[in-house]
Amino acid sequence: MGVGKHWRPVAPWVALGVVVLVVAGASVVWVRALSAPVHRDGTPTATAYPSLPQAASGVSATGESTADVESSAADETPTPTPTATATAAVQYIRSHVSIPPTNNTGTRHAYQVEADVAVDMAVDIVAHDIHKVLVDPRSWAGTGKVRFSLVKNRSNAHFVISFNAAARQQAWCGKKPVCLHGKRVVISAEAWAKPPATYPDDLDNYQRYLINYGVGLYLKKAAEKCPGDGLPAPVMQPQWSNLKGCLPNPWVFT
Repeated sequence: MGVGKHWRPVAPWVALGVVVLVVAGASVVWVRALSAPVHRDGTPTATAYPSLPQAASGVSATGESTADVESSAADETPTPTPTATATAAVQYIRSHVSIPPTNNTGTRHAYQVEADVAVDMAVDIVAHDIHKVLVDPRSWAGTGKVRFSLVKNRSNAHFVISFNAAARQQAWCGKKPVCLHGKRVVISAEAWAKPPATYPDDLDNYQRYLINYGVGLYLKKAAEKCPGDGLPAPVMQPQWSNLKGCLPNPWVFT
């Protein structure tokens, strides 16, 4: 049999189908090769991921200092220290002197003297001087209705004469050098050491005035005005700024 006798021409569509089948088979083999696991000899290693930065000692992962946070929490209730500010607790040095009344008539009023620790004051010596003023017959004791005793035990005191630094004084008395705050006769330590222009170069009498005026407030004595030019100012007249024509006077009785 001759080759030329048995050959028949192949139809175009049959050839195209064969090509498609070949290409499709190659694609399947390629995909399977990509998806098949790769086997290697030896122990596999763990997958490596980018590590997060570690917080340094005393620093949180957010970047906030943990040392500062702990310190702030510890400082929320700090140990009180002596201060003259109005918002903080003020510590006082109290007198330890007891002196009985010098007269036997009138209502007895016991008192104690104290001073802010920020104030440079010998409290016991000042307490002695104050008592001399209060038992003087020119003072409130001269009315015969009251008498005063200095006590060292706070629980036995009816009122306190309190010397304060500027901040506390302003908080309790405003611009006044002396006022009544509860059962405290509050006196400015600065005013106690320096007389105003109304008492020029006369610190002793100005101190006597502050005591008598302050204790007058405690005794509920009313404010008074200058009775006339050239006359002694009433002790319950504010004498630290303007005497209104009167003369300075530290005593209840002149």
